[in-house]
Amino acid sequence: MEGFLIIGFVVGLLLGFVLRRGFFCMYNGFANMLISKDYRVIRAVIWAFLLTMIGFHILSALGLATMAPKPFFWAASIIGAIIFAIGMVLSGSCIVGAPLRAASGLMGYWLTLLGMGIGGWLVIWGPWAAFVKETLQAATKVTINGKAPTLDALFGINSWIVVGILTLISIWLLIKLRDKGTSVQEKDGIGQGAMIGSIFIIFLTMFYIFWKKEKNEAEI
Repeated sequence: MEGFLIIGFVVGLLLGFVLRRGFFCMYNGFANMLISKDYRVIRAVIWAFLLTMIGFHILSALGLATMAPKPFFWAASIIGAIIFAIGMVLSGSCIVGAPLRAASGLMGYWLTLLGMGIGGWLVIWGPWAAFVKETLQAATKVTINGKAPTLDALFGINSWIVVGILTLISIWLLIKLRDKGTSVQEKDGIGQGAMIGSIFIIFLTMFYIFWKKEKNEAEI
């Protein structure tokens, strides 16, 4: 247990530092892209996605991690996405940006965090929990051959083919966005995305190693 706490502290510290320095926020990212043609956050998201996807698959191939896709509930995903989008517009932030702003001393975002906490309690443990689990999740669960739906399972191909295709698409998007904004913005997007992706990979590796260690000790 101590190992997991240490991992959470170290990774949280690193990730918080990177996110705060780059002021990573999806709401601002889309707003800046549409209004001021600032593509830094969008580039960072693409880089983080690219590195995380490739890194996770490499770790899985080496036996250092186990890929465990989560179930897909179409109704819960649609309704949750709409509520989340409305919340972002009303608060002017996202799930990452709100804690960053609150930690910077902006009192209004403490109310945003409070609302997030209340909403999470309502649908996880509170009076809406049964409705969410039985109606929005269990009744709308989508599987492929009894397993969580993934692109490789959907098309019946090797997961590395999917990785290759998505990598090419990501590179194409980065090339298309290369001339958007200034060179400083380009470098900021690459650096922040690379650091976020790297931190996620480090977190998965450390978590799996400690989990495997504790599991072996429990079996003994």
